[in-house]
Amino acid sequence: SIIEEAGCGICVEPENLEALANAVMKLYHNPGLAQELGARGREYAENKMTREVCTRLYHEMFLKLS
Repeated sequence: SIIEEAGCGICVEPENLEALANAVMKLYHNPGLAQELGARGREYAENKMTREVCTRLYHEMFLKLS
C-alpha cells in the first residue's frame, strides 16, 4: 500500500515470477521511469517516515486517545 500511495514502484502479485520479470525489464528499458519512481520514493520517505514526522504522528495519536 505504501508503494501505491507514494507512486514509487511497480506492484506485482506475490510468487508471480513472470510479472516480476516484466516489471524489472520495464524499469531496465525505461531508466527515466526508474529514476522518477526512485525520486518519488525518496520524497515519500523524507516527508512521511523521518524520525521527526513519526514522532509527531505518534504524539498526535496519543493526544487523541487521552
